[in-house]
Formats: sequence, structure tokens, C-alpha cells
Amino acid sequence: MPSVLLIVPFILLFAAVASGVPAVLGVYGLAGQRFTRAGVAVAVVLVLLLVLQSLGQLTVRDTLAAALLLGIAHFYVSRFGLRPTG
Repeated sequence: MPSVLLIVPFILLFAAVASGVPAVLGVYGLAGQRFTRAGVAVAVVLVLLLVLQSLGQLTVRDTLAAALLLGIAHFYVSRFGLRPTG
């Protein structure tokens, strides 16, 4: 099996979670760009943890580091935003 095919499930999972979180939040009346970014952030962390688990490298330390990374990213994006330059 080509090694490229090993990456495809992770990409599909990322796409499903990144689009699913805002869709579920939209059902509860929480829609917008802010929740789309939240969906992407959650998807990144989940896929990162899943990749580490599949490699046999997931530890409590890695989980805490991923949560810290998510917190820092959330703070940065909420504080400074993703504004177009120009």
C-alpha cells in the first residue's frame, strides 16, 4: 500500500470534524466565522492526538501540550484576529 494512502483517513477526519463542529453549533444558533475557527482548532487537536496515538507516542504530556497549544492559539486569534492586511 502506498504511504500516501495512510494519510488520507486523517485528512478525511479533519475535514469531517472541521465542518461538523460549526454545523452542530449552527443547530443551536451559534453560527459565524468564530465558530468555524473553533471547529478547525478542535479538528487540528483531535487529529494531532490521533496521529500521535497511532504512532504509539501519545502520553499525558503530549495531551497537555496539545491543549496548551490550542489555548495559546485561541488567545492569539481572539486577541489579534485574522484580519486581511493591506
